[in-house]
Amino acid sequence: MLKQMRSGAHSIVLKFLLFGLLLLAFVGLALMDYRGMLSGNYQTTSVATVDGEKITTLEFEQLMQGALRRQKMSTEEAYRTGYPAQYLQNEINSRILTKNVRDLGLIVSNEEAAKQLQTMIAPLTAQGLDKKEALQRMLYNMGVSEGQLVESMKAQIGLETLMKSISTGIKAPPQMAQDALKFRAESRRGEYFTVSADEAGKSEQPDDKALADYYKKISSRFLIPESRTLAVMIVDAKSLGLSKDPTDADRKAWYEAHKDSYKVGERRVIAQLMVGKKEDADKLYAEAQKGSNLEALSKGAGKGISTYVRSGEYTEAETPTDLTDAFKTEKGAVLAPVETPLGFLIAQIEDVKAPTVRSYDEVKDEVAEAMDAANDSGEALMKRADEIEDMIAGGKGLGDIAQETKLKIETLEKVTQADAASAKILAAEQVFAEGFKLSKGDVSQRIDAPTGEFVIVEARDVFPAQEQPLEKVRADVLKAWNAEKKSASLDQATSKILDRLKMGEDFDAVAKSLGKKVERTNIISRGEYAKAGEMKKGMFPALFALDKIGQVTAIGSAADGATILRLADRRIDETKEPKQEELEQLRNMLDHAVQKDVLEQYRMSLMTKYKVKIDNKALDNLAKQREENAEITGAN
Repeated sequence: MLKQMRSGAHSIVLKFLLFGLLLLAFVGLALMDYRGMLSGNYQTTSVATVDGEKITTLEFEQLMQGALRRQKMSTEEAYRTGYPAQYLQNEINSRILTKNVRDLGLIVSNEEAAKQLQTMIAPLTAQGLDKKEALQRMLYNMGVSEGQLVESMKAQIGLETLMKSISTGIKAPPQMAQDALKFRAESRRGEYFTVSADEAGKSEQPDDKALADYYKKISSRFLIPESRTLAVMIVDAKSLGLSKDPTDADRKAWYEAHKDSYKVGERRVIAQLMVGKKEDADKLYAEAQKGSNLEALSKGAGKGISTYVRSGEYTEAETPTDLTDAFKTEKGAVLAPVETPLGFLIAQIEDVKAPTVRSYDEVKDEVAEAMDAANDSGEALMKRADEIEDMIAGGKGLGDIAQETKLKIETLEKVTQADAASAKILAAEQVFAEGFKLSKGDVSQRIDAPTGEFVIVEARDVFPAQEQPLEKVRADVLKAWNAEKKSASLDQATSKILDRLKMGEDFDAVAKSLGKKVERTNIISRGEYAKAGEMKKGMFPALFALDKIGQVTAIGSAADGATILRLADRRIDETKEPKQEELEQLRNMLDHAVQKDVLEQYRMSLMTKYKVKIDNKALDNLAKQREENAEITGAN
């Protein structure tokens, strides 16, 4: 989240390298998966060493569990997809880059970090929160203290400085851009013919045994999907009794109680005259002091001498800095010329209006917004979230939590993951995604909604996916059989055709022997993909993937048939001048590619400098322990 809210890292490469540091800033604060630790018989070995400092298996699991919670990913899914190795490399990147920043003496002040923090909370203050409330909301969502956030920001700014110093000024060689332009300017023409699946030969229909044997191989395609009964607790303003629809009488009462908020201070009606030269400004000022109107003076001065700015009404806070003396004078006073970047400014106080209080009718919309903001349940939600997470950590089920908190539970009976699209609950997609990761009886961590509320889900019951009897899906299985056999026949026929062409047979002659007419494409360049609409699907990229004139390939499917494609011609138009915008875009792309390569080489040099060692065996052992834990849990 911090990386998303920061705007300093402009290049994709830089943001990629910063990712590891941001993880380091936050992951150390998350709660540990104690149940996994106790049941997994964790060893005290290390998964990696950085500059002589070990990252123990225990520390690594703590850090990774925090990252998984923020990404809403289960531990089982993480190990199944190989995430731990990726996360470990990010953690190592974080440490070596941070060490390098410190070794180079790149120190960032608290003031610089504070400036960045103001930028981060700006979207929240724009929604009506004051700075303190916005900061607290952000810290809560991130799960860090203010000090920890500031330190992580200082580290990030230091790293940005380092990355910029390395990559700034690195450009791709001019010849590289020229070569790339030639590549783009290349045009090609192809010739082709198509063989349908039916022409490749019809397959025999299977008997009952053959179809049954085939169904055993593909039965997973026809499973009745897993369903679950999920219990969902939504914690929002309404459930906490904090939300109500105020009446007009409620709003008027609020207005009376907060009337001071709607006071408008003394206002002044100020007319302005902008004059180009000082001598002209002095003359006009002298005339204005005698009682002349600024607008009349401007008209009488002649064309091009001055510009009259129509009078406007200002509070003291709204008054331009060039007119700071406007609230120190009386009605009718003329302020002496003030030099500005645009010329010399003369101002006249046309009227002075006493402080007033805006009426209820004028501010009733603001009153409604203020009441909504005051009725904001953010603090109460944060407090309740902490209470519920403590209960979950203590092993309590959703029923027990609901009883203690007096919150309601909604039960979703035997739903599948596909039902998420139609579910009428808060953050439905996240709830279903998390609910289908849980083991029976498990309760999720809180699932944050974009609006500030959160949801807890429990897997009450799990109904595994079921294989359907063959007779129920016989027609679909037979359809799959025919499609597979068609595809195999087409592949075989296509392979024979390509073999003939590779052996030197003439393209037109082969097509004619099959009763086919050769079609030819127009000459088309790489950059004209939009004009390739008349080509068959997949033909454009296949044409430009061929290496030399005369080379052939096949594309297509059983449904569309196989298209035999030959590269007939290729040209490079070096006379065509590229558009300046296109050339600049290409240069930027190449510059970024070179910068990425330099930064990657720098990272690899730091891996050597800080003597990084990764113990892949320890990672494998962690994965095995997780598998064993999952089997034990499933058996219980």
